[in-house]
Amino acid sequence: MRLEGVLRVGAPPELCLERLRDPSWLRGCLPNLTSLEQTDEGEFTAVFHLDLSEIARVADYLARIRVEMRFTYMGAGPAQVVLRGVGRVVGARVIITISVDVQPADGGGSLLRWSSDLELGIIERLLGGETVRRVAEKQVGALTNCLREVLGGGPRD
Repeated sequence: MRLEGVLRVGAPPELCLERLRDPSWLRGCLPNLTSLEQTDEGEFTAVFHLDLSEIARVADYLARIRVEMRFTYMGAGPAQVVLRGVGRVVGARVIITISVDVQPADGGGSLLRWSSDLELGIIERLLGGETVRRVAEKQVGALTNCLREVLGGGPRD
């Protein structure tokens, strides 16, 4: 599954790149995060809890799920951040790759062109593509709203 979009913020590109490459700063915008630990240079682990009960009809044991991920910053160009996460959800392997290109915006600030590729395997088959997309869009919305707020706002593109 692929999600993508553009986010305009008031902060200059250099500050955006610095912040996006710093897990300790980024933790403040990761929705449903319960823990984050930097394990090595360019690598961190994170645990999230997702509440699915308001989005889909699921069995009680699936209403709130724990997601454990290990994220690694991948080699990228000078104006790009690429983050790959591998982890487990309800015992199933999941992979997420997030790419953000940061460019100066006309009139100041920055444009963050982002994409996220999700490989959810059996989780997508169990919950259904539509449910998974709703969950993903809700998480992305919370993340981008926070980034917009802390990186200086900007009109929605």
